[in-house]
Amino acid sequence: MKSGRVDKMRDISGTVEAGVYAGIAPKPWRLGATYTYDVGGEYKGHLVELAGGWSDQLTDMFELGLTVASTWASGGYMGKYFGVTPNESVNTGLDAYDADQGFKDVGAKLILGFGGEEWDGWKIYGVTSYFRLLGDAEDSPVVDDAGDADQFFGGIGVAYEF
Repeated sequence: MKSGRVDKMRDISGTVEAGVYAGIAPKPWRLGATYTYDVGGEYKGHLVELAGGWSDQLTDMFELGLTVASTWASGGYMGKYFGVTPNESVNTGLDAYDADQGFKDVGAKLILGFGGEEWDGWKIYGVTSYFRLLGDAEDSPVVDDAGDADQFFGGIGVAYEF
């Protein structure tokens, strides 16, 4: 969603992130944690995602997965993406806001795969997710006044498994 007030805020450049993942996956369950750090220096911080889920091959052609997750964000990340500086407040009419570290969201992803061996290893995946912003992310004027704490995503992808 576009917002004229948010468009008047500073531009946030792309960055490079590096991270590690650790998890266990006794089928059909999985539990994991991802740590991501901003090596590009744009937000000078890190994210930690905790996720758990279930995934199973329902038939030869259908695979279904459900994951629940929550993300903790550092003060650098929260300040960059959810903070409003005093200068931005003047330019946008949004209240100045200092977003602190904390859990930024919680939500779920649903994935449906179709295909596999019947299609010589090709699969089509559909994904949909809903995440709810929490804490300082939810309370930010960027979200509270000009956005929405409810975050939806949907997509389709193709994969080849050999």
